[in-house]
Amino acid sequence: MKPVYKYFRRFYHSYVLFFRSLFTDLPHEVYKIATAVLSLIIIGGIVVHFIEAEANPLYSTIEDSIYWAVVTVSTTGYGDIVPKTTIGRIASGTMMLFGIVIMSLFTASISSILVSRKIQTQRGLMSIYVKNHLVICGYYPTLRNVILSLFREKPDLHIVMINDQEQDLIDLLMSEFSGKHLHYVRGNYANETFLEKARIKDAGSVIILPDISHQKPPGRFDELTLMTVLTLKQVAPTAKIYTHVYDRELVPHLKRAGVDGYIISDEISGELMAGFISAPGAPQAVKQLMSLNSVQNLKVIPVPEVYTGKTYQEFMTEMKSASNTLVLGFISVEEQIDLNAILSNDMSAIDVFIQKKFKEAGIGADKSDQVQVNLNPPPDYLIQANDAALILGA
Repeated sequence: MKPVYKYFRRFYHSYVLFFRSLFTDLPHEVYKIATAVLSLIIIGGIVVHFIEAEANPLYSTIEDSIYWAVVTVSTTGYGDIVPKTTIGRIASGTMMLFGIVIMSLFTASISSILVSRKIQTQRGLMSIYVKNHLVICGYYPTLRNVILSLFREKPDLHIVMINDQEQDLIDLLMSEFSGKHLHYVRGNYANETFLEKARIKDAGSVIILPDISHQKPPGRFDELTLMTVLTLKQVAPTAKIYTHVYDRELVPHLKRAGVDGYIISDEISGELMAGFISAPGAPQAVKQLMSLNSVQNLKVIPVPEVYTGKTYQEFMTEMKSASNTLVLGFISVEEQIDLNAILSNDMSAIDVFIQKKFKEAGIGADKSDQVQVNLNPPPDYLIQANDAALILGA
């Protein structure tokens, strides 16, 4: 169970962002009405104070008169302070009439803004006010499964979709995940304007899917993906970027652009099809491991610090005994070599030669290769501090 302060912090942050965005979008008419209400309260309170002060001790101070004006203009009418003179009662009645009109205008304006914001948010026309969120660019048949998997593992994650798909399909997605933090921005995700609406500068990660909503050939999808990666590197340099592409030949360009991970359509479909003949049951097992509906599927969990330095055999035995979890291996993330930190600023001939050889070897260029997978290590393998466990379990 999460501590209460975490829930309080989350709701406090949400409401602060909501009211900040609300006041940003308020039209000038609302500010004019608010100014009129405030002026009526202050001027009316002061005027009635001078009218009633001598005959009515309830209006002896300006503060009491202002309080009476607030109650009168808002038509609350507590009755604890009332005028006694005829002029004071006329002024009170006039303020009530003005108060009814002005407060009705103010309430109607706020209501229309909230309704308009709700409609525009559903259509993806509003800016999103979140931080450390995930942005999913493009619309692809796997989009629903991506969102479902993410919310299953991280229920509190904020996800922002950017695409130009038909509104009916977007409404279905938004309805299915209505209880989650799913947001939508309509537009071309390669355009920086729509990326800014999704608060891309504050995003933690970005997934780029082929956008079938544009009805373009697969090659055009990949071009749009590469353009988006280059744009993201400029506007959101700290965000992790993961892509789905069709053409394997695009991979070197993605590596040079600095993506953190990629998958290629039908990358292992050939091996799976051959597996029906050469290894019957293996393709079905792979499908079950990755299925959302499977009780037993693959997960990556952090290894508790107490197991650092212990053997794979010890960790596997304890995990199997404690939770019937099978440890398949370990995932480790290695730090990328920064060539700029190694080479000198003047870039001598030796530095240029070293940089050329590093790039030819692919060192420091492919960020996705930082993730190392160690499947079925030997029993005496010693667990490292940066290891995460790849497990099979519920």
